[in-house]
Amino acid sequence: MSDRPIRFGLLGYGAFGGFHAQAIDAVEGAELAAIAEPSEAGQSRARERHPHAKVYGSYEELLAGEALGVAGIVLPNHLHMDAARRALEAGRHLQLER
Repeated sequence: MSDRPIRFGLLGYGAFGGFHAQAIDAVEGAELAAIAEPSEAGQSRARERHPHAKVYGSYEELLAGEALGVAGIVLPNHLHMDAARRALEAGRHLQLER
């Protein structure tokens, strides 16, 4: 097993992203590397609560700009299909819940 942490990126932060971020931060061997959140208020909250993570305005930017092991989809359900497809096409492992 590698000594390097598994890098996670959250695609969405709004309603439940904060819970996912806290869970990632609590796991040894996991690193919350990046968060994608379209709203400025959500971006501000993400930066304040997770200063170690880079914050993007879109998940497309995050997927293009970060070397991640896992993309966690924390978006409204109707956005899951496109975000999941893009994450998989970018070669990321996927964490998705309904």
